[in-house]
Formats: sequence, structure tokens, C-alpha cells
Amino acid sequence: MISSFVNKFKIHFNLCDLNSEALICEQHKSLARQLPSLYLAGITSMFSVIAVNFNTAPAWAVIYIPAPALLFSFWRFVHWIKVSRNIESYSLEKRRKDVRMVIIMSPVLTLVFTVLAIVLLFHGDLYQQTLSVLLLWATVGVAGYSMSSVPQASITSVFSSSIPLFVAFIESHDNLLTTISIGYISLSLLSIYILLNSFRAFSFLVYSRQELKEKHEKMHKLAYTDPLTGLANRRNFKEKLIKKVKQSAGTEQKFAVCILDMDGFKTINNLYNHAGGDLVLVEIGKRLEKLIGKNGLVARLSSDEFHIQAYDVTSENDAEKLGRAIHKTLREPVLVDGNRVDISTSIGISIYPESGLTPSHLVKRAVQAQNKAKRSGGGRTRIFAMRYETEILERAGLLIDLKAALERDELEVYFQPIVDLQTGRYAGFETLARWNHPERGFVPPEVFITLAEEKDLIEPLTICLLRKAAAVAATWPADIKLAFNLSAQQVCNPNFALTILAILNETGLPPHRFEAELTETAMMLDMEKALLMVSNLKQVGISISLDDFGTGYSSLSQISNLPLDKLKIDKSFVDNVSTSKKMRNIVRTIIGMCTVLKLKSVAEGIETKEQYKALKAAGGHLGQGYLFSRPLRADKIKGRFFYDPLKDAA
Repeated sequence: MISSFVNKFKIHFNLCDLNSEALICEQHKSLARQLPSLYLAGITSMFSVIAVNFNTAPAWAVIYIPAPALLFSFWRFVHWIKVSRNIESYSLEKRRKDVRMVIIMSPVLTLVFTVLAIVLLFHGDLYQQTLSVLLLWATVGVAGYSMSSVPQASITSVFSSSIPLFVAFIESHDNLLTTISIGYISLSLLSIYILLNSFRAFSFLVYSRQELKEKHEKMHKLAYTDPLTGLANRRNFKEKLIKKVKQSAGTEQKFAVCILDMDGFKTINNLYNHAGGDLVLVEIGKRLEKLIGKNGLVARLSSDEFHIQAYDVTSENDAEKLGRAIHKTLREPVLVDGNRVDISTSIGISIYPESGLTPSHLVKRAVQAQNKAKRSGGGRTRIFAMRYETEILERAGLLIDLKAALERDELEVYFQPIVDLQTGRYAGFETLARWNHPERGFVPPEVFITLAEEKDLIEPLTICLLRKAAAVAATWPADIKLAFNLSAQQVCNPNFALTILAILNETGLPPHRFEAELTETAMMLDMEKALLMVSNLKQVGISISLDDFGTGYSSLSQISNLPLDKLKIDKSFVDNVSTSKKMRNIVRTIIGMCTVLKLKSVAEGIETKEQYKALKAAGGHLGQGYLFSRPLRADKIKGRFFYDPLKDAA
């Protein structure tokens, strides 16, 4: 146990560890407190001994030997006075140099003082001899305890005093002095034992304090640092923001709060697991920290949400530059398991003091701007403007109206034909939601459906629309299907399959005539649950269509593993299919892939006869768009189950 103790504090043979920063600093502080008094005591003792023996001892003993020692002592006394007054400004190397100097010079100075005392001991009367010995003992004792924090200095000082004195007393052949020498040696050994124990206690205190300091720093780091990225966390960001606002209050100083949220991060997690997602987050943190540098603070507050305090952003122009710089630095894909993962972020920025005078207002309004960027399609930067507050109020009012519309059953369903490109016959209709507000007029579906998804109204909205659409579709010919879009929440809820089946049973629409349209983005949010949902639908005969293919994260391997029946080719591919050879080849490739996988392809957004001809020539299976018909009310469908202009387009 003693051995482990000695090893722990490094005092087995090497009593002073000059490599320990904590120990050196504490030793230096202790010496700065004690040595001025020690040198003053030594100088006083030296003068006292010289004065007592000045008339009886030779000149070399009272002048020539003491003078250099006194000058050196006075120089060191002045040095340590200066050290004690400015100790915090001393570097570790200067502290180490001072401690080394004490270790070297203390025994030398003690030896000089001892030799002088021995010389004077044999001059003068008994009174003078006794005074010299007492002053020697007192000075050595004070020196030992003054330097107890540096045992190499204190113990060697005791030895450099006791050994010469012991030898001199023995060589005197005086019985009294011989007896005194034995007692002096005993006291010296006791002093060394006490000094060792004192140093053990001192070093234990130093290392315990250091350990507590390290634990405190570790706890502080845990409390103020995000463990994954090493960036500041929520508490750190909040405290720094409060401090920055206080510093800026009443001045013309401006700064910005910037909030980033990744677009589709859940999809990345699902594709590459959380380890891949973590790798992406760490890389984003590194890039942002490198970009912002010392001109701000970068923090990670939640899964994929990063906050920035940008101290050099003082205007909207600066904020726009910051947004462009962030998009640029994050545009380079991140490699995850050898795959290139593209990063898209929605950025919101608020500027102090225009956007708010308090930390909470700055964050709140940066969030509002960020939400605006996300609703604008993602991958954008928005700087807070007061009109956003008005928009929020309008959305709150719209939400109230939407709830009321659901209660009053005011929402309608329209139907857009899906046409067989080779025969011109209608294969089915896609359901579209419509809301004609009595005061607001026509509310775009992307507005109220997005609002319903955000505010947990999508399920009652879906049930309402599905019940109406299924009731209409039940009256159509048996070969006409009903296509209906499901939201991400419903795709990831396997139990919703029972709700769909109940509505189909209630309205009399056979499951094999119902087609669930899912977006690939919704599928990737939680692939496991989505596959279970799809499996439940397939078991009862419902067909599955993947919407907006080519705009998300799907790969050929993923498509081949999904139990799909149809693949919808996004309008962005169809727009230039008749004018761009490259785009025509891409569409032909997608259609060929569908044929190989035994899927039907559905081209969206067909608006011209040229597009229709190009898709038909490419072997396209199905299509929809304004060329065939705009969305129709149920009563406008009647017997329209064939594309009349087919002859003109052929």
C-alpha cells in the first residue's frame, strides 16, 4: 500500500517531479510565500554571527567568506519578492527554472553557512560558540521547513549542515561536543522524516486538487459540449448568447443567430443506419466550425439541428453571404460506406437588434425563418422579416379554419385520369384534395395538406377524403382503379392499413381496385415500418405505386426489393422528354427498368402531344397530365374513360 502511494505521487527516489505541471506550480507558489522570509532570516543570522565574532575571528572568516554569501542571499531575496508579487504571470518554464535553482543553491548556501559557523566555533569564548551553534540550528531548521514543498532542497540542506558539523564535533575530541553531535544527528534524521511526511501530505493535496480540477473540467465539458461533434451544446449556446446580448445592449454592435436543419436527415439514417448519420453530423460540424472560426460559435442542439452565433454578420447582405457560404461548404458530398451522400440544409437567420432584443426572440425568429426556408422546398436561406410573424398568424387562423372544415365536411375530392399510353383507355384516376374556403377562396393543396401534416390533422383529413373518393370509385367500371396518396405518417403506421381496408369495405370498393401511392421520401423515413405497412396492404390485394421516382434517395437495389406494382416518373423528367435526347434516354431507361422488374410506369405531367408521342414511342405504359384532362369533379367524369384526341396525337 505504501509502495503504491509512493509510486502514485512519484516520491520514491525522485522526490520532486519537475515534469508535473501541477506540482511545479504549487511548489513555486509555496517557495514564493516562504523564501523571502527565509533569506531575510539567513541574512540576519549571518550578520549576528559576524557581529558577535568580529573582534575575535580572523578577517577572512567574518568578511571575505560571508560577503559573497550575503550578496547572493540579498539578490535571491529581491528575486523572490518580485516573484511573489507577479507569480501569476510566470510561465511553467520559468517556474521550473526557479525550482531547479532552489534545489541546486540551497544546499550550497547552507554548506557555506555551516562551514562559517564551524570556523567561528573554534574562536571566541563559550558564549560566542553557543550563539553560533544556536543560530546555525535555527537557520537550518527554518530553511528545512520553508522548503518542505521541495524535499530535494530541504533534505540536502539538512544533510549539508548536519554532516560537516557532525564531523567537526567528532574531530574536536571534546566529550561535550561529541555528545551534542549525536543529538544533532538524531534531530536531523527526525527533521528529514518530518519533511518527507510533510511533502507526502503536500503532494497528496496537490494531486488531489489536480484530480478534482480534471474531474471538474470533464464535467464542465460534458455539461457544455455535444458529445458526438465536440461542438457547443444547448446550454453553452444559450449562455453565450445571453452574454453576447448583454455586451451588445446599448451599443451599435450587431450579430446574427443562424439555425440550420438538414433536409431529409431521417432518410440518411434509415439508409446508412445511425452510425452513417453520425458520421455525416460530425463532418457537418467540422465544416461549419472551420467556416465560422473565431468569428462566432457553432453548436449542435438536437439530432440534425445546428445553431450559429455569427459575430461578423451586421446586415442582411452579410447574412445572405453567410447563407451562401454555408450551402457551399456543405454542398460537397460526405462519403458513407463508400457512398456519396448529398447534404441539403434549410437555413434561418435573425439579426440583432432588428430581429429581436432578447436571446429568446432571436432564436424564435431564426426558427421562423428556417421553417420558411423548409416550406419553400428546402436547401434555401431565409432572413427573418416581420411579415413572417403575419404569416404565422395567418397559418394559425388557417389551422382553425381547417379543423372547422373537417368538422363541416367541406373538403372535396377531384380526380385526374391515368391513361394507358398505348391504347388511350383510362386505367384509373388519381385522387386530388380541394378546399374552397368561403372567405379565403381556393386554398392550394400543398398549403393545407402540409399544415395538416405539421399539426397532426393528416389522419382525419385522409380518412375524410378517402371515404369520399372510394364511394365515387365504387360506381366506376370494374377495370378502373382509384389511386390515393398516403402521407409519410400513414406510410410508417402499419395499423393504418386496417383503416384503409375498413373504408374500402364500407364503401364497397374492392381492394384490388385501390392503389396506394407512396413517395420514396416517406418510405425512407422508417423503412422497416413502411415495409410492414406495404406488406399489410399487399396481402389484401391493394397495389402499391411509388410516386416522384428519381427525386429522392432510391437506388435500383432498393426499388428491386420493394413490393411495388407501379413507378411514377416525375414531371421534371417528362418536361423535356420531347426536346432533349439525354432526357429521352433517361426516361427510356426508367421505362425499361420497370419492364424488367415487371412494374408499370406512370409518366406524370404530360401537357403536350409531343411529350405523349415521345413517351409512347419509348414504350411508356401509363401517363397523366393536362393533355388528357384537368382534375375533374365526380359528377364531371360520367362516361369519360377514353382519351378522345388519341387519333390526332398518333
